[in-house]
Amino acid sequence: MRTINEWTQDDLRITILHHNDKYTLKIESGLLEQNYKLRDGQMDMAKVNNHLDQNFVYAIKSIFSRMDNAKTNLLSKSEDLEDFPEII
Repeated sequence: MRTINEWTQDDLRITILHHNDKYTLKIESGLLEQNYKLRDGQMDMAKVNNHLDQNFVYAIKSIFSRMDNAKTNLLSKSEDLEDFPEII
């Protein structure tokens, strides 16, 4: 897998990867990550920055917010499961 480009936009780390005639648009926020796979020719990767407008960034941040809420809920449930019986 080869990194084509990477940059930061609105606190998001964006990376474009190329592998086997497919591109992956990887967007990271903290420990969370979203990946969008595109076939070669679906989008001009040289101009992908132009396609990432504020509407797209808003949608991505909204998904990250829901992902973070789901992660928080999962971790709070796992804390309940850590009640081990007392061993004497």
